[in-house]
Amino acid sequence: MIPDRTIAHHVSIRPELAQPGECCAWMEKAARRCGKPCDGILCPLHRRVAEKRAEKWAETERINRERRRAARQRLLPEWRAELAKITAQLAADQPLEMAAVAGNVHPSIRKRQLRGLSDSHVQKMARLAERAQQLRQQIGDDQ
Repeated sequence: MIPDRTIAHHVSIRPELAQPGECCAWMEKAARRCGKPCDGILCPLHRRVAEKRAEKWAETERINRERRRAARQRLLPEWRAELAKITAQLAADQPLEMAAVAGNVHPSIRKRQLRGLSDSHVQKMARLAERAQQLRQQIGDDQ
């Protein structure tokens, strides 16, 4: 038998404030608490109602959990492909070391170096890094 306090929230507004010996279930049509004397905090009628609602809620949660699991399994390959693409973009666009490019360089090389330091480019790289982190979290242990 399930304790009253674990299922009372299905029929009561504030079960944590309930006093033992009096039913705390809210009756919508009467706009008041039940108040019948009982052993716990729910009378037999409201206990049955709460148990049925708890079972229905558990079944709904199970179905939703299965749906989320199936959707995750369906999306995992897409997430992995996107993560690989982003990782490749981030790796290809690593900043150059100053020791390797300092001094007199061709103007096209200098232009490429400066492009990597623009605000829009830095923002793009930050967005890519953030998205990669989100994907790693979504993929989780399945990597």
